Amino acid sequence: MKPVEVRDLGYSVGEQVILEGLSLEVGEAEFVGLIGPNGGGKTTFLRILLGLVRGWKGEVRVFGRDPRELGEARHLVAYVPQDAHDSPGFPATARDVVLMGRAAVRGLGRRLSASDRAVADEMLDAVGMREHADRAVGDLSGGQRQRVFIARALAARPRLLILDEPMTGVDRAAEASFFDLLARLRRDMSLAIIMASHDLTMVSRHCDTVACLNRRMHCHSRPEELDHAQLAKLFGRHVEFFIHGDIPHRVVGRHEEPGDGGAAASSEPRREA
Repeated sequence: MKPVEVRDLGYSVGEQVILEGLSLEVGEAEFVGLIGPNGGGKTTFLRILLGLVRGWKGEVRVFGRDPRELGEARHLVAYVPQDAHDSPGFPATARDVVLMGRAAVRGLGRRLSASDRAVADEMLDAVGMREHADRAVGDLSGGQRQRVFIARALAARPRLLILDEPMTGVDRAAEASFFDLLARLRRDMSLAIIMASHDLTMVSRHCDTVACLNRRMHCHSRPEELDHAQLAKLFGRHVEFFIHGDIPHRVVGRHEEPGDGGAAASSEPRREA
């Protein structure tokens, strides 16, 4: 049973079409990078998979079930939102935060057991944060907080991890260790991952497949199969790309200044970070 199966998904708010004719499948332990422009529907799509959005049309199955009706299987899906690790001053310890993931399994108001605490420590160990278990989350670096919130998501023993812009606010030096962590989690836990990101280079380098979403799913392919035509459909024809070593990069190309009669800007194109 595949973690995600979506066919002909459509969703609108009033007269505004947010998603249209969207189809996607995610296999066991597959790492899918979800890219697209702001307003292209990435976060809405993730929220549909989480069962947080109603009123859509089409077929959406998460481990064979409608995501709005996962019931006792809800723990199979874990979510780390974009701003989860942006928590300076947060008074809880790292262990306290991870135990919140166990509370989600046990149910609100139910007392946590010694086995729950053992799972929390196991997940902290899995993300390399066991030695910081008793530190206040607000005292940790952005990359360390990110790992703690991933541990919280993993504490429910999921089989699908959804990440929304996980590198926001995290310095580039932490990127390599972060993706090493995801690779290890996939291997050890047979964990499927969907990661929404604006960073085309990062997604192309680390993901098995890339799903390109801008209201429609323009393609779902291996990174090296992306071409200029597909990327232009996604980001617009005025955005330029270059591809070398199987890794595409997006650059700011020629653009028109107001009132310049269509003349190109004089600045050189720059690589997008």
